[in-house]
Amino acid sequence: AISAAISQLVDNIINKCMDKAWRSYILSTDDGVYIISGGASQGISSGDSFFVYKKGKVVTNPQTGLKVELPGMKIGTVSVLQTTGDTPETEISLCSYDGTAVDASALEDYYISDK
Repeated sequence: AISAAISQLVDNIINKCMDKAWRSYILSTDDGVYIISGGASQGISSGDSFFVYKKGKVVTNPQTGLKVELPGMKIGTVSVLQTTGDTPETEISLCSYDGTAVDASALEDYYISDK
């Protein structure tokens, strides 16, 4: 019974993680190539496309006092040209970009998502 309960718990955790949108970040840009975190170990390969979002405003919930980031605005897409890196921690993907201009001096204001 304990084994079955643990197995069910693991399945629930995996399913919950699968429901969340995958997220990555723009690390740098160089001559029109956008470098994002993530690569082959995350299932990324040449030809994949992802959405680029500008982060939403951060507000304080008056009921809880906690900071909440509002949903971002979709501004474009990146298409993977190639992936590189030896470990999950060092993997990056080189991408082309199509969309509204990204402020290269404020890359922390953007994120990449598959949804």
